[in-house]
Amino acid sequence: MKVISPKISALILTVFLIGVMVAVGPVQALTLSLISSATQVISGDEISFIANVKIDSNEEIDIDHLVLDLDGPVSIDCIFNENGEEISSCNGINVELIGNETGIPGYGYGYGYGSGGINLTYNITVDTDDFPLGFYLSKLIVLAGDDDHEVDGPEIEIIAGEASLDRCSVR
Repeated sequence: MKVISPKISALILTVFLIGVMVAVGPVQALTLSLISSATQVISGDEISFIANVKIDSNEEIDIDHLVLDLDGPVSIDCIFNENGEEISSCNGINVELIGNETGIPGYGYGYGYGSGGINLTYNITVDTDDFPLGFYLSKLIVLAGDDDHEVDGPEIEIIAGEASLDRCSVR
């Protein structure tokens, strides 16, 4: 029985590991999340979303704008800039930048130095008064340069409130 030389074994292992690294691809430079305060809301009430954008310190990413996309009986795209200021189409939607951290621990080189990362957090409040009843899919989209990054948020249902009695009739 012929034994494979250590040099050939090392070469095969190296080629295998490089192949795995290429197949896995680069580490995400930008991470997104979108969570909501509820998945069901009575028409006319407000629902809040917390949107989070984390940018790795090793990447230079310039955010052009962000979009909260609500797709349901009507489709609404609220477009806003990095500071949370409305660019267009945000009727009934209020965006507020509540966190802008730089130099996030755990980013950079991991040894207590490096430029750190950026963590942007937004509170997005949606007044459902003018929204038709039904299910809405939520999505956060970040446009940066020629790339767009997106994450699906929760499905939201807007339901009718209880009917109020204006008069009472006893028979």
